[in-house]
Amino acid sequence: MNELTNITPGQLAALEPEARKAILDQVHDYIEALEAMRDQVFRAMLDGQVTVPGYTVCAGKAKRSWALAELETIFALKERAQKCGVNPMELFAPVTPAKAVKILGKAADDLIIEDKGKPFVMRQRKEKV
Repeated sequence: MNELTNITPGQLAALEPEARKAILDQVHDYIEALEAMRDQVFRAMLDGQVTVPGYTVCAGKAKRSWALAELETIFALKERAQKCGVNPMELFAPVTPAKAVKILGKAADDLIIEDKGKPFVMRQRKEKV
């Protein structure tokens, strides 16, 4: 691998096309092998089998969606709004699950499904000195 990192563009251009192809094939094989090793380590980290200094497992991005069909959700939101003393018209414009929770609080919880998202591994930032 080291001989590949020291090759200059001029040296590469001077090679025969088949030799250039062989070098790029070798680089491609190295990249595939390194990515496979990284993926194995990341899987082990996600499964809690290993820790690696400088890397951390992060929670995925949570996503909220409606638990009911659109029409059922509209009727349920209107009913909850009336029970909570909220003007149902506040829920008439396009309402996201987050906005419904903001307006209705816990009364909207059973209408919403929250997908926690897929965890991932992230390299920790180096702190500036």
